[in-house]
Amino acid sequence: MNTTAPRDMTWQEIRGGLSGTRESVYSWLLHHGPATTTQIMEGTKIGLLTVRPRVSELCAWGFAECVGREHREGIYRARTILEAQAIHEESRLERQLNLKLN
Repeated sequence: MNTTAPRDMTWQEIRGGLSGTRESVYSWLLHHGPATTTQIMEGTKIGLLTVRPRVSELCAWGFAECVGREHREGIYRARTILEAQAIHEESRLERQLNLKLN
């Protein structure tokens, strides 16, 4: 999936995509974070090469955000479902306004 795909998705599509490994990483981060991807890997027992892309997707979809750095690695915080939905809706409204202005 490319990084622009979330902007074109409906909230239902984004929310429905929170499943499998992505959901496991999100759930762990929600309950134990903020954390680095290495800490998430250690906590979930999911390989780092699987965790990192899932965290990137969570950030792109609004379910997580980078809140700092530790030893050259990002520290990530999970956003609640309501926070993620609000961010998606704000972004959607902003895009619609930009389309009208152009």
